Amino acid sequence: MPLLVPCCIYYFCYDYFYSVGSTRLLAFILYASGLSIEPLYYYGVRKFTLAEKKVPWTFWLLLLPAAIIPVLDLFDSSELPQHLMRISYIPITLYIYYRLITLPYKFEKQIRNSYADMEGKSTLPIKISILMMAFTLILNLALRYIGARNTSETILCFALLYYAIALFFIFYSVETYTFTAEKMVDEIGEEPVADEIREALEPVDLREDASDNRDALYDNLVVRLEKLMKEEQLFLQHNLKITDVSRAVGSNRTYVSNCINQVYGVSFATYINTLRIEYAQKLMDANEEYDVLTIATKSGFASHRSFQRNYQMFKDHSI
Repeated sequence: MPLLVPCCIYYFCYDYFYSVGSTRLLAFILYASGLSIEPLYYYGVRKFTLAEKKVPWTFWLLLLPAAIIPVLDLFDSSELPQHLMRISYIPITLYIYYRLITLPYKFEKQIRNSYADMEGKSTLPIKISILMMAFTLILNLALRYIGARNTSETILCFALLYYAIALFFIFYSVETYTFTAEKMVDEIGEEPVADEIREALEPVDLREDASDNRDALYDNLVVRLEKLMKEEQLFLQHNLKITDVSRAVGSNRTYVSNCINQVYGVSFATYINTLRIEYAQKLMDANEEYDVLTIATKSGFASHRSFQRNYQMFKDHSI
């Protein structure tokens, strides 16, 4: 992510000078920076939402025009580099924004199926930054088109200035996002491998049909979950995670999560917080002297704010 800030600064500085009077070197930097901003931003969002151990090859493919076209422009005085830039920029940008739209929602789904407490884990800053990035791109292109049509250096410079400032704040907002996929892996662990999944299926007769295996496993898990939640009231534990529940029922966390998703039709967070709200409602009915903070703490919520938010969402729900 730190690479994004100098990238947008370079884009502003050299694109501005290029609009006033270009040289081969400034044109080189313009092409390189202009074609690399979206791929670098995409990579930055991927780092926050996907716990990747190495840079994917698709990222280097997206950066390929930023490496080739500037070099070509140094040795080719024709308009070929400009045509190549226009041709490559549109499909790359469309692909990047298509992928960007899905990343925070997939990450949010993983969070909701891993944590009961969502405090400090919202993906809203990333979603807003993506919308701002798309809006900024469209507005910048529109202003640059108007400036070019009217040969107005003022409009063109304003467009470049706005683009640079907007990019800086977009990158800053994403970079200040503290909860990442890497942090979630540190706390929850990586996705189970095939051997762990096979181990989770051991109580079931593997000679049966796969769907029968799954149904039998889910029936078994539901019984253990009901006992764990209704009798032992594990949902009252603060900062409860899916790994805590999977260990308690003696199963694989992926199967526990999938079981909750398919049998109850909700995420792990919704499942736990609905049980907490049901318990809180009973506390309020039986103990009128309790204040809201006491109710929240005794019900397993991390804060008064978390209790209020979940109460508004799940007060009419039941598991």
